[in-house]
Amino acid sequence: VILPDPNSITTSTPAQVASVIAAQAADPTSALLTGSVTSAVTGVSVAASVLEAAAQATGTIITTSTQPDYFTKSEPADYTLPNMERCLSRCRRLCETGNEVPSIDGYPVLAIERPRVCKTQCMAHCGFGRPIVRQVFA
Repeated sequence: VILPDPNSITTSTPAQVASVIAAQAADPTSALLTGSVTSAVTGVSVAASVLEAAAQATGTIITTSTQPDYFTKSEPADYTLPNMERCLSRCRRLCETGNEVPSIDGYPVLAIERPRVCKTQCMAHCGFGRPIVRQVFA
């Protein structure tokens, strides 16, 4: 719990503190992610409502990464079944065991739901939800 210092002239509101932390979490070179204790953090999840409240309170715009690490490290070379299966296997392993918790609508999922959410998100990412296109060879 972060409480403001009533004696300080530069006291930040909790929304401003959340805004600063979210901005630092989005910057991989920030002090938050390069400190001796926090350097092992690979992702920070902040609820969308907290980001919106912080942005309104400070009048700033906060951008968040739309691609989780487990997506960027598991791209299919092309949409053939062997490559899609390889992508799915790697994506699920990184999603289910990594430090980055998957989210739905900006909210982190519970631990018990993580395997199901990872499977669903990774299947879509690796191309299993794409329409089948038949190629005609002449």
